[in-house]
Amino acid sequence: MKQIKHNENWGRWVFNGRNLTLAYNPEEGKKGYDYEIDLEEIFNMEDISGWLLHLTESKDWIEIEDLGNFFMALYDIFDGMYNTFYKEGFDPSEYLKKYLYYQ
Repeated sequence: MKQIKHNENWGRWVFNGRNLTLAYNPEEGKKGYDYEIDLEEIFNMEDISGWLLHLTESKDWIEIEDLGNFFMALYDIFDGMYNTFYKEGFDPSEYLKKYLYYQ
């Protein structure tokens, strides 16, 4: 399992280990973020599909590369997803706090 560190990024997406979000920062070096997704609210593959649809349909600033990077971030954070989400009683808060490396 890959260790994910605070401020690790996938393109314009940045992992915030302090509040367990994936944040979108459209400008390199800019402080703060324009959009944050709470990772503790992602319980299953349907939630991921929902976020991909939401970003695609509702956010005119999103680019195809951003969607791919968003998916890869979730893939890395949730350890390939299949084994993570199909465990009985998966709790994203517990998982994130147990398996991610905070700095």
